[in-house]
Order: sequence, then structure tokens, then C-alpha cells
Amino acid sequence: MATSSQDLNPNTSHPDALIDLEIPGNTGPLPVPPAQSGERLLGINHGAAMDNFPEQGLQLYLPVWSVMSEGDSVKVLLDDVPVATEFIAAAEVGQRVTTFINAARLAPGAHTVKYVVTRVGQSPETSSESRIWVKLTRPGGQDQDGDTPGHSALQLTLTEDVINNGVDADAAAAGVPVTIEPYPDMSEKDNVRLSWGGWFVEHTVTEPEVNNPIEIMVEESVILAAGDSGADGLAVTYEVYDVVKNRSEDWAAEKRIVVDTGNSRLEAPFVDEAINNVLDLDTLGNNPVTLQVVAMGRFQFFAQFTALLGKKLTAQLEASLGKGALKSLAPLRADFAVGDKIFLKLTGTTADGEPHLYEAEPITIDRVGHIFEILVPNAQIRRLAKTQAVFTYDLKDTTDTLKAASKGAFINVIGETVRMAAPVALDAQQGALDPDLPQTTVQIPWDDSMAAGDVITLKWIGTRPDLTIYDPELPAHVISNREATNKYALNFTVPGTHLTPIDGGTLVLHFLLTHDDNGTIIERKSALSATLTVGEARAELPAPEVKDVVNGVLDPALPGTTLTVPVYPEMAALDKVVYLWKGSLGGEVQDFITLTSATVNKPVVFSLYPEDISSNDGGTVDASYWVERFGGRSSYSDINHFNVGKPIVLDPPAITGIKDSNGQDIPDGGVTADTRVTLSGTAPASQAVELFDGAQSKGQATAGADGTLTKELTDLAVGSHALKAKALYGDGAESVVRGFTVAAVVAPTISSIKAASGAEIPAGGITVETSVTVTGAASAGLEVEVFDGIASKGKATANTNGQWTFAITGLAVAAHAIKAKALYGGGVESAVRGFTVAAVVAPTISSIKAASGAEIPAGGITVETSVTVTGAASAGLEVEVFDGSASKGKAMANTNGQWTFAITGLADGAHAIKAKAQYGNGGESAVRSFSVFDAFPTIISIRDSNGVEIPENTLTRDPILTISGVSFVNQTGVLIALVNGVQQQLATVIVGASGAWSVTPTLSVTGEYFVQLRSGGSHSVLRQFRLFI
Repeated sequence: MATSSQDLNPNTSHPDALIDLEIPGNTGPLPVPPAQSGERLLGINHGAAMDNFPEQGLQLYLPVWSVMSEGDSVKVLLDDVPVATEFIAAAEVGQRVTTFINAARLAPGAHTVKYVVTRVGQSPETSSESRIWVKLTRPGGQDQDGDTPGHSALQLTLTEDVINNGVDADAAAAGVPVTIEPYPDMSEKDNVRLSWGGWFVEHTVTEPEVNNPIEIMVEESVILAAGDSGADGLAVTYEVYDVVKNRSEDWAAEKRIVVDTGNSRLEAPFVDEAINNVLDLDTLGNNPVTLQVVAMGRFQFFAQFTALLGKKLTAQLEASLGKGALKSLAPLRADFAVGDKIFLKLTGTTADGEPHLYEAEPITIDRVGHIFEILVPNAQIRRLAKTQAVFTYDLKDTTDTLKAASKGAFINVIGETVRMAAPVALDAQQGALDPDLPQTTVQIPWDDSMAAGDVITLKWIGTRPDLTIYDPELPAHVISNREATNKYALNFTVPGTHLTPIDGGTLVLHFLLTHDDNGTIIERKSALSATLTVGEARAELPAPEVKDVVNGVLDPALPGTTLTVPVYPEMAALDKVVYLWKGSLGGEVQDFITLTSATVNKPVVFSLYPEDISSNDGGTVDASYWVERFGGRSSYSDINHFNVGKPIVLDPPAITGIKDSNGQDIPDGGVTADTRVTLSGTAPASQAVELFDGAQSKGQATAGADGTLTKELTDLAVGSHALKAKALYGDGAESVVRGFTVAAVVAPTISSIKAASGAEIPAGGITVETSVTVTGAASAGLEVEVFDGIASKGKATANTNGQWTFAITGLAVAAHAIKAKALYGGGVESAVRGFTVAAVVAPTISSIKAASGAEIPAGGITVETSVTVTGAASAGLEVEVFDGSASKGKAMANTNGQWTFAITGLADGAHAIKAKAQYGNGGESAVRSFSVFDAFPTIISIRDSNGVEIPENTLTRDPILTISGVSFVNQTGVLIALVNGVQQQLATVIVGASGAWSVTPTLSVTGEYFVQLRSGGSHSVLRQFRLFI
């Protein structure tokens, strides 16, 4: 078993002798005075006596003694007066004993402490004395004005010259005197810690200085180490620790002075989140701190400086000092240049007295005349909570050579620090540990303040049901280099033997991190874990013993019996012991005894009369007691429950229903978004039950005369709940568990509306389909009602992932506004998702125009290769335009159902245009055909008066022919015919903008015809036919 060399004094001459007790909260051997020469006197301060364990007092460790056995007793003596007694249980054998001295017994001044062990069947043995010095008052007394920064009673003064003129190089060389004014409870050996911009000067108060002003000289070395300040100055303040390390409640109110020794050529950085040099961590939250550095060249500085002076004052100064005198001021500042680097530093001393340094990654200057921002991690600044932080930076060139250092920004940091994260009990379930575990694992999260070689000590602070403390000594862990490199969480395995002693009690975990800082041992404490319950909670005191109870039954014909209260911890004279005999049929009986010095540390026996027993024949009795302690605290016992005679069998409780706050039934296994429900149930008339949600008690309810009961449960957490009722009568029968789930309240949303074909209908979109599927999100397991406008379309239930779908059919041709309304919570509604069901219009083509605007009739001709197709379709919906089987693209009909589509790059030849609906069944328009021909003079067609085409070199008997073709646009030509070898002009041809032409000459000569169009110096190919009239 590891021991502390500071507090233990083993007697090597007698190996069975008792080892000196330990006082873990002591502040170490004290100097002379208050100690006498050669005396080992341990300091006891307010924290050790009253803060660490407020209910118990000063903690003591009594080391394991030889031949330790179950039934041994140990007594602690303060100035030879017994103040605590412990009895050793089987599970405590071989473990050090943790006990306490009530703070009320610790008067200020010197005391002796020792302990006496009485082994079973042997004479008492007494340890050596430990001497302690108790001082519970704080230097400076109570701060009388907690809302004003600084302790009301701690005052300091500076010389008028320093206040008015600050500190320059000459003043720094001479040192700066600071006067500490007398303060309440000023004592010899007080340690005054003066802070000069975060650098400490300490002074120990001597006997002549008590209640007199004290002058502390701040030497030049400290002033230079703290550095120059900006215009806001640096803070001077102090705190006081007395000889037993009681700390003043607060720092003295700071005084700010400007320090400029000429060593810093750069201005201090700006702390963006600080207000009046105060950084509030509560306001900062989890955000980083923003440091701002103004990077300015010398001559930018000169320009701003002269602009600030103004032209008139600048001219006067130059006239007085010389033309270039002002420019000579520019080199006094460092010159920021592109490529330079800014190295920011944060320094300070933590509230635990540990120096802290953080160096940010350098920032490279990429432009001059700019404000650069550097972020300091939140965790770094929180290390300096309730102290002063100093922000400075160095400017280095591209070779990392120092160009200049900045002045310091001295910032007071207020708010709460964040301790290292608390240990985690990995085996805990719902805040409880099983006391029967053979071992359990406690995980300590990695903290960046940890380093290889540091020592971690897990603190296992258990509270037994009787409120005594179980604080075993667990092996410490030294952090290895590999652990420090990986930064993994550290696991501690704790034997189950440390769970057994606190079965029925509670456990709080934390750990201590011990670090060696150049020979100074610094110890930091982690945050405390949440309080864990160990096993089933028990009362502080054990149940009383009732004589003659056999197998849980007391004979109702007995002529009386006794109730015995066993000896309990911290039993003392003038304690009032009260018993309660609570019969299910006979009512309550109560009596008490006040202890005297003759009855203390002995069982307390009460007599019960025959009528106390017989009046409960067929019922039950709950026997218990409580102690009204002389010190003012009350302690309560467990209950001894038993039957009197043959018990009356009572029905077990039952849960018959659960309703939400709106009175809606929640079925077994159902879901609700309500965090307030009302449970209904049954139990025997006038009998009470305790209601549980899992293992957590939700209070009691009593059945009425009709055997029904109700209980409202509020503030239910999101998640699964398992309710049961446990009888507080009979054998404590339990009801069947009734389960339900409280779902997180999710406002309903609509994420998709799809037509029956599966096509997504966008918000505001159009469809011709009259059936749609709506999809959205809501609270898992709960219902939404779907509306189209104000008309309900039905209800949908969200699945376990919170998704729901709902089909709507038979939609009318019209606009539709779909929304989902939650049928839970406050009935919140989703945003409306609108779309339109349009009438199904078969697509048509009404016009095809050439690019020139000329209409191309069905079957017509054009020389233009770009056309615009116009048609009709369902408003707002698309058609796909085809040329033959080749898709040319899609067009959307406007609100009037009209659509247009441009086709370009048409090849010579015939074209068959159609439109296919992209809705409904995909109906198609009739085909609209036309031809594109080259603009060179061409005869395309010769038809008779009936419109019948006359093929090449064939016979016709119709003298009225229509001849058509294409040619150069906007040109005039002639149609020539060679008839039986004789040339004649049949017609003049006028070609329009489309390039098409057509003439209808009447022929009068029978014979063979060769026809040709001549235009623009070109001519067409001859067309041949024969005419017989």
C-alpha cells in the first residue's frame, strides 16, 4: 500500500505499532510561527475543514493496522476527546479507514489528533499524536461588494508620478514601489502575491508589518519581463494567502498604468472580444479569441501621423524642428514588409499557480496596410480564467530573424474555467453501477495538458447509505510516452471490492493530475463526474430489529414485543431516537428516547404493547426510526416490513391506461410527442403504489374508495418509457410494464410529390395525372393529416425513420395546395406545396414558318433551313418535337396552351414534323410535312388541273398545268418551253422571300415539251412531258 512520506510516521522499532494518521487536506508542515521550534504542525484551512466535504468535515485516513479483522473498532480523539468511531466490516478488512472530524469541533488554533484501535478480543492501542493548526477565516475577510470587481477590503496605492506619467525606462530602472494597505484578518506569515501584468512578486508578512502598510518594490527585471503595455496599460493587483493557504475571496481592484521602457517598437495587438480590457468567458462561450494585428509600413505610419496632426501643425513642427525632422520618427517603428511573419504569444499564470504559454502558428504577411486576425483556441484562454492574460507578438523577417517585439495587451479574464473532463464509468447504465460486478472500468478522457511522466491518481469517493465516506487508495498511473503520443483515453480497472462497501450508496469520480514543473509539483483536479448510484438506494441507517418476527410474520396473540435500534455511526449524547410503528390496520404508534452519556453507543430498545400488535391482525407493519442528532441533522432508517398473523391477500396494482395532455389514449407500445401524460390504474382501496419509469421513481399515488388511481407524469424525456406500479402494501407486487415512446417534436414537412407515373412534380409544377403520392417527414411513429386546401385527404403515420407517404387520387383539373398538419404537439403545419392538374390536350401543330416569317403550308417547299413550329398542348406541360424519328428537342406550352419550337440546320429534302406529349399517355400530333431545296433554279413539280403530278417524259391530256419550284429569293425569271423544236416563253416567274415559285400557264399546242426556268443568269434542269389535246 502506497503511503505519503509527508504525513506518515511509521514506527520501525515496533513493526506492529500504529502508523500516524493522514490528513489529505492539510497544507503541510507550517513555519515558525505558528509552529514551535522543532514542532511538526500541519495546517488546516477552510477548504479542508468545510469545503471538500461540507457535510462530514475534515477528512482523515487511518492506515491499515496489523491483524486487522472484522469487528475491530477505531476511535478518533481530538485533544483526547472522542469525535468519531468506526467499526470494521468484512469488506473493509485490509483497507485504510476514511473518517471525519465535524467542522464544528475545529476551533481556531492548535490541536492534537490521534486514533485508538481496539482489535477483537484485545486491549486498545493508541497511535502517535499529530499536531494541527486550524485557521478557517480568509485574509481580507468577506468581500462586502461582490458585484464590483475587486475585493472591497484589499487596497493598493501607487505614487502620483506613476499614476500620472506611467513607467518609462528610468522609472523601471529605479523600481516601482507598490503600497499594500492594511486589510482585515492580516496575519504574520501571510503571503501577498502582487501581480504586475501577470508577473508575480511575493512578499511574506512579518510580525511588525501586521495591520500596517507594506511597501513592495517591483524590480526592473520584473517590469522588463512583463513588457511594455499599450495605451490601455497593464494591471497591478494582488491576492493574499495566509499561512494555511486560505485565499482571499478575490483579487484587489486593479490599477492600470502605462509602461513604455522603449523595448517594444510595435503596438499591442487588439483583443476583439475584450471590452474595456475584460474578457468574459461566459459571453465568449466555446468560441476562440480573435487577436488583431495592424501591419503597417513606416511611411504609412508617417502619412497617418501627419494626417492626424493636420497640415497647419505639421508645417509649424517642420518649421521648428527642420524639414525632415518628422520623417525621422518613422524609423522608430518597425517596418512591416511582405513575407514577414507574426508570432503571437499568450502568457499568464493559472489560478492553480501554473505558468501558461501558448504560441500560435505564425501568420505570413501577404500585404501591408492590413489587419491580420489570429485565433487563439478557447481551451487555451480558459486555462487563465480568473487571472490576467498577456497577448504579445514578435515580428520576424523571411530568415526568421527578430525585427521587433510588440507591447502587451493585458486582459483580465473573468468567468469559469473548464476543468479537465470528468472520468467516465463505462459500466454505468442510466446513472447506476451494479455492486456485484467483479470489476469495473473507469475511463479518463485525454486532456492536452497531460504529458509523458505526469501522474494520474483516480479518486473514488463513495458515500455509504449511512452518509459515511468511502475513499480507498487506488494505484496511481504514470503516463507513458506512447500514451502521450497517441492521446488516447486512459482506462483504470477498479476491483469490485470497492463497489461492495458502497452498495446502496453513491459514487462520485474525479482524478488528480500531478506535474513536475522544473522541480515544482503542480497538482490539478478534474471536473467531478455525475453522481452514480450503486445498487438499490438505501436509507442512511439500517432497519430496526423486531423481536419474535419469524419468516416475516409476527404472531398477533403475543403479549408484547420489542423494537431495537442498533448502534449507529456518530451516536452521541442528546441524540433523540424516535421509532415509528406503522400498521396497515391499527394506525401509527410513535415513541422516543433521548440518549445520555450512559446510553450512548448502546442499542436502544423500545417496548411494544399487545394492542400495538393485535390491532394489525391480518395486516402488515412497517417499523422504522429516525435520529434527530444533537448537531441538528436528522438521519432516517430503512423499513422493517412484516405481516401480523395470516395476511390478507390484496390484488396487485395494474396500469389500465395512459393518455396524453389532450386526453388521447396512448396504446401499449405506442408513440406520443407529448412530454406530459396521465397514467390510470387500479389498486386496492386506499392503498398506495409507487410508480416507476424504468428504475426511476416517478412518485406515489393512492387508490380511491373505488380502487382507481391516476398520476400525472411531466417533463418526460424523448425516448422509450417503461411504466410500472409497485405496491406499497403486501409483498410489494408489481404491475405489468406499460411501454410507450416520447418522440421528438418534428414539424411536418413535404419533401416530394410524385405523379402516378413516378415523375416528380416540382413545387408550383403542373401535371395531367390525377393521382399523386406525397412524401414528407414528421415525428417518428406519429400521425399527420394531409390537406388539399381546406379539404382533409386522410392521415399518414411516420415510420421509425420519421418518413411518411400518402396517396391522393381523383384530383380535379385545377390548382392544388397540399399541406400536412401534425396530429401531435401543437398541431403545427408544414409549408404548402402547390401544383396544378391540367386538362389533357392532345398536341397539335398549327403553323410552320420559315426564318423569314413566311408560312410554309403543309406539303410546301422552302429554301430556308431554319423554321419555327407552333402548336397547342396542355398548358404548362412539355411536348417533344420530332423530324421523322429524330428528336429535335422539347417545348413547353404556355398558360394559354401554346408552344413554339425553332428547328435549325435542316437538310435538303422532305421533313415530317410531329409533336409528342410528355404527359398523359404520350399522344402525338398529326405529321406536318414540307421540303427544303437548294435555292438554285429548280423545277420541282408539274401537276395537272386536278393536282395530279405529271412524271418525267409522260403524256398528259390536260392543257392547264401548274409548274412550281424554287430559285433565288426575290428574283424574277422566265419559264421557257421548247415545243416540237420551237422555243417559246410560257410565263414570267416572280420568286418571293421563301424562294418558292409557282405558275399556271395554259398550253395550246399538241406535242413534246422541254421546260426550263431561267433566272439570275442560271437555269434549271430540263423537264420533259408530252401533251395531246
